[in-house]
Amino acid sequence: MTKANVANTTVVVKGGSYQPSRIRVASGKQTRLKFPCKDASPCAATVLFPDFEISEDLPMARDKFGELPAMLAGEYTFHCPMKRSLGSLIVE
Repeated sequence: MTKANVANTTVVVKGGSYQPSRIRVASGKQTRLKFPCKDASPCAATVLFPDFEISEDLPMARDKFGELPAMLAGEYTFHCPMKRSLGSLIVE
């Protein structure tokens, strides 16, 4: 896949939340997410994308890269295992 077909976004995990918590990407593009984790709580150590059956470990103080496939338009949630930290991926 060419770089033009990949959306790159950074989501910082800090203070029990995702920053930003709402991400907009274009439909039909693969999405590459960078998750720098700055939160030591055990729940922040994992992010789940239930619509895609994806679970990614987020090592503390290291950037973790995750990739999502090209998606159809819609809104997809992501969250920590306990659903305390919530986010939305809006595909337009």
